[in-house]
Amino acid sequence: MWLSALAAQNFRCLEKYSIEPHARLNLFVGANAAGKTSLLESIFVLGRARSFRGSSAGELAGPAGQHWGVRGRLQSADDGTPGSAMLMRWQNGQTSVHIDSHEAKRAELVERLPIQVIDPAQHRLLEDGPGYRRRYLDWGVFHVEHRFLKVWRTYERALRQRNQALRQSASDRLLRAWDNDLINSAVQVAELRKAYLERLRPILNHHVGRLLGIERWTVELQQGWRRELGFAEALDAGRDRDRRMRQTVEGPHRAELRIRFGEHSVRNHVSRGQQKMLIAALVLAQAELIRIERGAPPILLIDDLPAELGAEFQSRFVDVLKTYEGQLFITALQIDPGLQALLGGTLFHVEQGQVRSRDD
Repeated sequence: MWLSALAAQNFRCLEKYSIEPHARLNLFVGANAAGKTSLLESIFVLGRARSFRGSSAGELAGPAGQHWGVRGRLQSADDGTPGSAMLMRWQNGQTSVHIDSHEAKRAELVERLPIQVIDPAQHRLLEDGPGYRRRYLDWGVFHVEHRFLKVWRTYERALRQRNQALRQSASDRLLRAWDNDLINSAVQVAELRKAYLERLRPILNHHVGRLLGIERWTVELQQGWRRELGFAEALDAGRDRDRRMRQTVEGPHRAELRIRFGEHSVRNHVSRGQQKMLIAALVLAQAELIRIERGAPPILLIDDLPAELGAEFQSRFVDVLKTYEGQLFITALQIDPGLQALLGGTLFHVEQGQVRSRDD
């Protein structure tokens, strides 16, 4: 599965581009502020229906006005059969998604085009709050457990209704009216996350070993409520506290993925280069599990691959990427010796918002 065609209009500094990416490796080279990251962002938007830089849809519009569009063709066969045409468009505050000319939901886009990214902001996965790590985990669960989205939406709906009842100082009888859906869906969310992490862990151990060369590290899932209690018991035990706080304090929405090197959190005890390698291991492990479960790996975007990496880490990273079976889109300021080993796909030059292949 790969993008055989890609185009965008008025997307940030990219006035207009249209390219035919290589099925395996696409390397984008150019100076700072040339538009390389924006190009990767346009691909990410096509697969995730949102920006990986946290920007709103309106902030993605370029100088031509309050509109932008990204389109691509997703190829899934080697016989030349035309693949799915995908379009993500925003205009005057309205977003639309189309797959093969039919209006679609964002979840269908995410399901159809799995995309992962490794960029400088990914350090937030390790340094910021647990919400980032929950999103990392849930994206993987969504792609290998098809019932996860429905269960999670049931939990979110019941949680909103219970929290509204708490804010209105509703009776215990009314609170308990929402508890059945909340409890049943919470237990399922926790079980699906746990089962996914158990499948992910050995693959993750392998990638951590290859990229970081370490063994003393752990990744554990904290379910979001007290370990010694079932969720129904936790709700009962925390009812008075929830009333004071006017919200449901415990549950899967408070789950945490804890990552440690030896006895220490990775936040303050590893270098930036080690953090980048750990993030790469986390992303590549997810991609490998999706390949095993679905038969095709996600498209992988890597922004400024050499940044923050010494020669040894960069060499390890490149060696791993050479064996990656999915489509790669990588940006860099220049082709340095570490990246030479990756050449063999298509090299693009990005300059002042224009994208050209080396053959143009």
